[in-house]
Amino acid sequence: MSPNQNKLQLFEVPQIESIQDMLLRSAKVYANKIALEDLTKYPISSVTYSELLEYIMKFGSSLQKLGIKPRDHIAVVGENRVQWAIAFLTAMMFDFVVVPVDKNLTHSDILNIIHESDSIALVFSGSMADLIKAKKNVFGKIKFYIGMDLEKKEDDFYSMIEMIKNEPTVQTEPPKINVDEVAEIIYTSGSLGRAKGVMLSQKNIAANLMDMRKMVTIYPEDRFIGVLPIHHTYPIEKNFFPFSKCFD
Repeated sequence: MSPNQNKLQLFEVPQIESIQDMLLRSAKVYANKIALEDLTKYPISSVTYSELLEYIMKFGSSLQKLGIKPRDHIAVVGENRVQWAIAFLTAMMFDFVVVPVDKNLTHSDILNIIHESDSIALVFSGSMADLIKAKKNVFGKIKFYIGMDLEKKEDDFYSMIEMIKNEPTVQTEPPKINVDEVAEIIYTSGSLGRAKGVMLSQKNIAANLMDMRKMVTIYPEDRFIGVLPIHHTYPIEKNFFPFSKCFD
């Protein structure tokens, strides 16, 4: 048997360098197709590609108006849902550094990661609200608390829905990014106990996404279901895998 007979066939795909580029291409090519959809009813439970980009641009503009600047860190904690993806992808689009946090960790680990991540904003789901409110005093660096399930702002807690809904500005040009700079910090303990931050760039994530895309042909009618926790690298890329349809 020749070596070529054992070689895996790879599909040709255009190269991208960033998740920002992926989002812009997807919204242009598949504007009215469903991009993400929840099985559970949440405030935002389904979006097309064009809606997803619109929500990202509005949420990002609203975060900028709060005073969040490029390279600032934003932590996100909650269950798998469309709003989690919007928060994550907004950070990628607007050159923030996103810190996904595993909601299933112990409360002390969640608090430590958020505290040590240098995040100045925290986006959280309703399932985490009681913990966040009870331990707010330990987050010395967090300036902005943003609830996914709040209908409107309550005291110091902003409503993600309200921020998107009331934002009149939809930027036509996203901020410039450096694809080699840190875009995401994932805390992983591996086999050595305490969680440590692993830094990834948009170029890292995009390269991995493109490599996976080379393994299988994706058709416009295909649907994907994500069951793994979305906070870690592999499920993030698998759950966002449909975006690569824009390269067919």
